[in-house]
Amino acid sequence: MGLIVCEGSKDFLTGQPVEINKCQDDHIFPKSIHSEKYDNLVDSILNRTLIYQTTNRCKSNKLPADFLNDCLAKHGGNEEQL
Repeated sequence: MGLIVCEGSKDFLTGQPVEINKCQDDHIFPKSIHSEKYDNLVDSILNRTLIYQTTNRCKSNKLPADFLNDCLAKHGGNEEQL
């Protein structure tokens, strides 16, 4: 998680730089959907990121493809900006 912050990652929805003390550790592929099938992998560091609480509420239990479409719309359809 520290590397995510140090590398200058940004929140998917807002585009704001992530701050470790203001963001939440979140599953990219939702634990509620994938834990039964991928029990050992769902908590892997490769399935985690930091996002703001407001973004996490918007993301809820959506699949990454659905959530990224929402994020793309928030960035005016600009894929490079996203």
